[in-house]
Amino acid sequence: MKNIILFFLLTMTSCVFNNKKNEIDTMESNVDMYIVDIDNAKRGGLVKTSSIFKSVSAIPLETREDCLIGKINNVQVTDEYIFILDGEHAKSLYGFYKNGAFFMKYGNLGNGPGEYHSTSDFTIDKNSHEILIFDNHSMKVLFYDINTGDYIRTVAVGGEGLTRFNVQYYENKIYMDNFSFEYFDDESYLMNCLDLNNPKKEYQILKSADYNKGFSGVILTDGSFYSRTYGSPKYIPYWGDTVISLNTNSVTPYLVLKSRKFISVDDLKGLDFKYDDEVWDKVFKKNKIYNISNYLETDRYIYFKFLEGLVSNTVLFDKKDGFTMLFDIIIDDMVYADPERAALYHNFICSDSKGFYAYIYPSKMHEFYEIAQNGFLSKKMQEENFISNLKEDSNPIIFFYSIDQ
Repeated sequence: MKNIILFFLLTMTSCVFNNKKNEIDTMESNVDMYIVDIDNAKRGGLVKTSSIFKSVSAIPLETREDCLIGKINNVQVTDEYIFILDGEHAKSLYGFYKNGAFFMKYGNLGNGPGEYHSTSDFTIDKNSHEILIFDNHSMKVLFYDINTGDYIRTVAVGGEGLTRFNVQYYENKIYMDNFSFEYFDDESYLMNCLDLNNPKKEYQILKSADYNKGFSGVILTDGSFYSRTYGSPKYIPYWGDTVISLNTNSVTPYLVLKSRKFISVDDLKGLDFKYDDEVWDKVFKKNKIYNISNYLETDRYIYFKFLEGLVSNTVLFDKKDGFTMLFDIIIDDMVYADPERAALYHNFICSDSKGFYAYIYPSKMHEFYEIAQNGFLSKKMQEENFISNLKEDSNPIIFFYSIDQ
């Protein structure tokens, strides 16, 4: 049965921006949502990449003194470029061509025009060919020309009493996640939206009570926004079971993870995230499902991960026939000759219409070098030209996995 179900729910509403400052309208609406039923999903256990993907290609990122990557915080792709954010070591945003050749660093650290103190995220305006860097220290978004790197302008996005880590541009609006110092606040909002047509207007979106079990505090994750350059971007609250789609003038529920084991308001009630050093042990011991992350989407498939207690689970959902596969471990027999003997974890980070992009952690490149030197790569990988130039301290490698549509 096709697993797209028509709902008319009071709790699953579409949020539509109105013309009053700091307000949103909510309306009951018919919403086509994907329902991913975890309890009845086929569990695959250990799954090989060759059973999921059609092919894999390696994109070695050029290694130069002016683009050394110590940690990958974010990756986004366009038709021409791959963008890598290292917000911790290099504190820089780099642009590479699709063949891995380096071509641009955007902005610099400093206090002058076009400079930033730190950066926790970036986002892309494909229509205007601009790339936006979020300075989470000064709460500003800096705009640069995506092709030349020229600084264009700065927009302030400060929120008094709030902490923000992630921003998403879409249809001339900037969406920002909100975190407060009060861990539970039913009246707080999870996102703000700044209308660039009227920068003095910010909308508050998605009450934490409705979409995040009333939780509003800071939890450090890899991000809040997903599928950022394919279709409409998605937002996922940490404790939420719903993937939210950002649309031109509204935000709507897009996918719901259905399970009797999903963490509830009662599960979180009474937990002290502010002062209890053992609070996460208490969360883990409940062995409930939470933290939908690593959400990727192609024309046909949706991929994401979630936690069940301390255990990570991976989901591949077929949008065409509604089939859900749940598996524990992906072993890469397309990159490695004997993945159960010698292989590294590849972190799937972003997608386009045809497939998924993954990377090797920079701190693991010396291990990849040893695997390559010992002949443990697949025959296809051994034939790649980059192998002969590989070094222990090379920049990371991006892998593109194409998938049948």
